[in-house]
Amino acid sequence: MAGKEIKAFVLETVLPYVLMHKEPLAIRSTLLHEPGRADGWFPIEATIFAIDFLCRKRDWVTEDHKILRERYAKFTQAKRDELEERYAITTARWDDAI
Repeated sequence: MAGKEIKAFVLETVLPYVLMHKEPLAIRSTLLHEPGRADGWFPIEATIFAIDFLCRKRDWVTEDHKILRERYAKFTQAKRDELEERYAITTARWDDAI
């Protein structure tokens, strides 16, 4: 039946994608640069800002905030407010110990 096609899909597409996304920087890149691919069910800004924080890349936080503000311009006000709140928390706590 479709067993060969399913096996090929899993081995050639699914598995490489999952293995690649074991790394935080790959997750960040996908969420920022491939909208809609993996961002349907959780607050992506929290994940992106957390990765920036853990990597200690303060300039990334600002750059990512700009990218997300542009993307979120068409979202509801509540979603835009969540973005601003998460950005404010991340920057306010930047010097906190990890």
